[in-house]
Amino acid sequence: MGCDGKRAAKTIMIDTSVFFIEQWDSKQRVDFAQAVTEIRVSYDIAGCSQLTVRLVDENFRMWNANYFQIGTTFIFKNARFRLASTEIQQGEGFHYVVTLELREEAVQKMKEDRKPQAFKSSTGFDFAQKVAAQFGLEPVIQRVSGVKQAAIKVKSTNNRESVWDVLQRAAQDIQFLCFVANGKLFFVSPYYLLGRWGIDQVQGATFETRDGKTELRTLNYIPLIYPSDISYRFFLLSLPNMRRSEDSPKESEGSASLWGGEGYGDAQGTVFDMRAGMTVFVYGIHGFEQAYIITSIEYMYGLPEPVEIKFATVSKLAPADKDKVKGKISEEVVISGTGG
Repeated sequence: MGCDGKRAAKTIMIDTSVFFIEQWDSKQRVDFAQAVTEIRVSYDIAGCSQLTVRLVDENFRMWNANYFQIGTTFIFKNARFRLASTEIQQGEGFHYVVTLELREEAVQKMKEDRKPQAFKSSTGFDFAQKVAAQFGLEPVIQRVSGVKQAAIKVKSTNNRESVWDVLQRAAQDIQFLCFVANGKLFFVSPYYLLGRWGIDQVQGATFETRDGKTELRTLNYIPLIYPSDISYRFFLLSLPNMRRSEDSPKESEGSASLWGGEGYGDAQGTVFDMRAGMTVFVYGIHGFEQAYIITSIEYMYGLPEPVEIKFATVSKLAPADKDKVKGKISEEVVISGTGG
């Protein structure tokens, strides 16, 4: 194909009610839906849900009409995403390839907000609570007594850190995870998160706590069984890749490819309900049969391709210096404005 006017890439079938900008009229929604060639959906335990969209724009028609302004809010499957970056490059002939990167709206707004000092708080837990309220998220915050956080100072002027940057820094200081999923802001330790979010349940499971003790509670999880059977809701397409090193025998991690099922066309079904932060339990691989936290998920919307997940043990997510964390004895100021 060259300059003969033929489309340079095959588009995928998207309903105009699935992906759009609220202010668009019906023609604009159709133009956009018919131009999209790829939607990559991802979830990450260090961030949020994200979309990477590729489309073909003939003769700069949509580009010149300002369809893709940074900061624009798109609706995708009833969730709000904010356009974070755009890229355009040569396609075939007069068909140009546009790539859009969109993040969950609340997180992208946090990244754009350069006034974290407005959320003055006595602890990182309080900071997370205030941020969740400001950006319309339900807080899931594990408040731990007897844990001191290093003072995280933010300049009152000439500050270059965003609200999201400071939130992540406050979490990392005590080996917490901080991410957004399903309209919730999580600010929790991996020990707390393990087994609390999943699709299946087992009663009376034993868990190690942050302070090295054990507790009995419900295991909420996703079973990854190998060898797998097509009748399973979570059908493994191959043996999961598993890894552990001699230096850190408790720090295991892995990845797996799952079949999305007949609902792949519109990403419907239990496999597409998985999120980073959920717990999986691996069965059938000697030495690796245990619980893990999903760290990332990725799939191509509307295409019969695998859903790819990665996961890790709690020890991998909160390694090494547990003694250092446990040795901190009280909570201190986390956010405070300073001059300069």
